[in-house]
This record gives sequence, C-alpha cells and structure tokens, in this order.
Amino acid sequence: MAERLGVDETQAIHLALHNLAVKLLPQYEADEGPLTAAQVRQIK
Repeated sequence: MAERLGVDETQAIHLALHNLAVKLLPQYEADEGPLTAAQVRQIK
C-alpha cells in the first residue's frame, strides 16, 4: 500500500489511521470561526 501511495510505511499507517478516525469517530460541527481579540484575552 505504501508503494502504491508513493509514501513510506509510516506515512501509510498515519494516512490509514486518519481515514479510520474520520469515518468512525464523531466529528464536531463547525463553530462561528476564529476567536475574537476579546476572547483571546479572556483565555490568557
């Protein structure tokens, strides 16, 4: 599979795990976008 994808074996495993996670794990809905400056100050 790695050879067919043109990557090394480690990268092939990472790609497979990523695809599995996207398919099986719940995905969060998109939020309102980036934080405002006020929100960043509150976090800090």
